[in-house]
Order: sequence, then C-alpha cells, then structure tokens
Amino acid sequence: MAGSMAYSNVYAQAGLFSDSSSSFTGVSSNSGGTWFSTQFFYSQTFHDAMKGSPEEVAYFFTQWMNAYKKMAPDERTLMHSRHKNCEELRDSMMAKDYEFAMGEYNRCVAIMELDVCSEDLSWACYVANMLTTTSEDYGDADFPTTTMTPGNRVSALQSTTLASMIGLSPTSMNRQGRNECTFLGPSDTRNEEIYNTVLPLPYLVSNEKSDWIIDYIADSDTYIDTCNAIYSNYEEYYTPGGGSTTIQYLNPRRGPNAFSPLNAPFGGVTPDVLQVAAASSAAGGASSPLTGALFEQFFNLYLEMSQATTSSIYNSAASDYAAMCDQWPQTQNCAQEEAQLIDGGNVDNPALVASIAAYQKDHGTTKDLKVVLNVHNQGAWRNLDSREEDSADWPQFVAYFPNPDNAGVDPGGFVILPNDGAVNPLPSPQIFEEELSVPDLIDMLQDLDGTESQYATFELTTVDNPIYGVEGGQSVELLVFFLNYDVQTNCFTEAQIEEFTPILADMIVDISSSKDVLDVVESFFGDDDESLVASK
Repeated sequence: MAGSMAYSNVYAQAGLFSDSSSSFTGVSSNSGGTWFSTQFFYSQTFHDAMKGSPEEVAYFFTQWMNAYKKMAPDERTLMHSRHKNCEELRDSMMAKDYEFAMGEYNRCVAIMELDVCSEDLSWACYVANMLTTTSEDYGDADFPTTTMTPGNRVSALQSTTLASMIGLSPTSMNRQGRNECTFLGPSDTRNEEIYNTVLPLPYLVSNEKSDWIIDYIADSDTYIDTCNAIYSNYEEYYTPGGGSTTIQYLNPRRGPNAFSPLNAPFGGVTPDVLQVAAASSAAGGASSPLTGALFEQFFNLYLEMSQATTSSIYNSAASDYAAMCDQWPQTQNCAQEEAQLIDGGNVDNPALVASIAAYQKDHGTTKDLKVVLNVHNQGAWRNLDSREEDSADWPQFVAYFPNPDNAGVDPGGFVILPNDGAVNPLPSPQIFEEELSVPDLIDMLQDLDGTESQYATFELTTVDNPIYGVEGGQSVELLVFFLNYDVQTNCFTEAQIEEFTPILADMIVDISSSKDVLDVVESFFGDDDESLVASK
C-alpha cells in the first residue's frame, strides 16, 4: 500500500490524476494494493491526501499506520499467547521458511486476539476492522459501508475503471471421512474440464456497472466426485508431463456427479469495499484446508510437509480462517456449493492481466494501450544480491511472456513458477507474444536516482488467454517499476509497525520526490493513447 501511495503522488504530479479527472482509463490492483485502491476510489478524504506534497503523503501514511497499531498485539501478547492452533501452524512451516512461518503465526495471533472478531475469527473480519479503524481516524467514517458501484467512486475517477484481482477456490471439506472433493466447471461438462484449484476472479467496477470479469460464477456448477480423502494422490490435482503442468480433472465418460449450481459471491449483491479488500488480500489463503487442492499443493509442494503433518492441520481446522468465505459476513462457513476467496497473488500477483482484461471487456482491442505496472516487491533480492537470477520476484513478471519456464504451456495452462515465485501451480498468465527471460529483464532494468527502485519499458502485442479473459492482437507499451525496498510485507505486530513505518514513510518521500521517477513517467505518457495502471 505504501508503494501505491508513493507512485500515485508521482502520477498526480505528472497531471495524470487531478482534482476533477483522471487520464487513466483503468486501474487494477491486488492484495495490499487493493487496500490502497478501494480507499483511493471510494474515499474522497484518502484520495485528496494522495495529491499533497511528498512529505504530506508520508505523514498521512504514518498516521494511518499509527491508527492500525491500536489493534496490533504487543510483544508480551505474542510471547504468552496460548493459541495452540497458531503455534501448530507456525511450527509446521519453520523448517522451510522461517520468515513466512512467523508471519503466519503473527497473522493468526492478531486475528485471535482481536475482541471485535471473537465471534468471527476470520481474515475478513480482521481487514474490515483495520480499514474501519484507519478510515475513521482520517475522518471518513462512511468509507467502510460504501458499496463498490460506479456511482460511488470519487468524482475525479468517475470515468476510470477499477479491477481488483481475487483468486477463487472451490470449498473442500472432508473432515467427516467422506471420500469426496468439490470441483468447479460449466453446466455441460461433456467436452470440458473441471477444476478444484484456484482460478482468477477479478472484480470490475466499470463506467456502466460492477461485476465479476470472468464468468465462473454465472456459468458454473459444482460437482462432487470421489477422491482420496487425505489428498495423497497428486494426480487428482495436477498432472505434470510434456513440459506442461495442468491441474485439470479429466471427466469420466459419464461425467462427475452434479451437486449444485455455484452460489454467487456475497449473495449476488454488489460487494462493499471491505469485502473486496479482504478477499483480494487473503495472502494466507493457501494455508487454509478449505481450499482443498491449493492447501495440499502449498503444504506438500512448497513446504514439503509429510502427509501426516498436513492431515493433522487439515483435521484440526487450525487455519480455516486464512481463506475468506464468499458469503462473508453472512457466514464464514461456506458450504460446498460456495467458494473460498483468496489473495489474487495465487493467480496474478502484480495484477497486470486484470488491468488489460478489464479494458478489453469494455473497449475491445482496436486502440493502442500504454500501461504502467508497479511491482511492489519486497526487494528483488529476498536476501540475495539484487541481480541474482534465482530471486523469487522476477518469475512473476517474466511469466507474462514466453520464457524457458513456460515453454510448451499454452497461455492459461498451468505452470509452476521457479524460485518459489508462487506457492502453488497457477494458470499461466502469459498475455504477450514477445519473449523475455530473467537475464534479459535484469539487463534491461535501469536505476532511478535517489531511490531503490528500477524500471524498464517494452513494446508488446497481446495473445489470447481464455482463462484470464485476454484477447490477442492489441499493441501495448508497458512501463514497469520494481519497488525494490527490502521491507517485509507482513506487519501484524506493534513492534513491526513501529519498525517499518518510518522506513516506508521515507520510501514514499524518496520516490515521490525523485526527479528521475517523474521524468520517466512524463516521458512515457507523452501522447494520448489509452492508459492503464496496475499495482500489487
């Protein structure tokens, strides 16, 4: 969110955002970027604050974090916590990734210790309380109840669309010993494949309406079929081979057993800002047993856990809260004909695909596009040298292009990103025809004086990607900024907020005061092509 604040201020300085209008046709976001975008689009107070001086934006951010700190557990609470479920989850991850394990432990304790969520121990309740607390502090008590309709956008963004990247996973519950799994697919499955893993589900607010970009909801049924109740048979979740990885369930000749149509998220009504912000940022969702195949992939592929440990966490329901039931707040206990919503990073972390898909849905492919992408990565090095090719951050961007790691995989086919670029196989987000490798990207990156950030530019052409709803043949000029500040993204404790708030505030000033950054932006947006911005 801090990175989005910094760059939004730069775009305002460049005249791309003004008090009365926006030069951007659309904006897309994911995870913490959606915390920013929901406030930027639906709170006039927050929106106006982003147009102040760099120091004023940094001060606003600091006050926001100070308000957030009021709900954060202190060190004594963390040390003396008796939440055994949180400890079990942490201990299962420690050997593979200490930082990730502690982040998930802190997330778990922060939710469990929040009094207002005592009857609703969920990530959604936590995010809702965070955004309610902070928006009330900066003087917009109406923000938390704002529905994401076109008309409710702030006046300057009435002609700018917003696409929020969210992942959807069928709900799996096998704790009663039933040898069943839940799958998702079209009503007529005779010539189709059905899925029980995460799929992209961006929410789009356009000039005419607000709705889900991809029609998984309107066109899908749920199916129940036999599977291994302890998820030991990976073949039921993905089949590697021939350079490709799929997570597609091949239908038996007579098809699976139809169960029920998939219920529309949030009861079929327009969601509010809290619902979308919580869904898009449910980064711990892969550790929720309710996500079925995604949970199994995370614990066995990424964490390399034994089946016994995985089954113990599954049966204990220790981390159910980490995914978001798509009927929240009416219930946090989704049935099998409902879905789990999780961080869009499980399908498209930088949210570039959602931006282009949203534009094409409303405007087609005839006009040339200019797109600026802000990759708010946690320092490209992740404890490595910034130009090491085995960094975890590069694959998420390179995946938009043909590259050695997706060779033989059609756009939309399932891939495993290298270097832990994702914790699960995901539908390939390739949307461009031009090739790019990690070494090529590293060689292209240019420094920006006064900041840690780097940038590169590209001239590209889209290709068809049916899973994400992108059509081929559109010309795209792309400017990408990599944030590159080595600040962890999990800030759930009082000590973490106190440590990282001044670092992030200084980052905001560095970027939004940089003449280099402003010059790059002004030079890139020098003519009148259609413009989009995407941020993570």
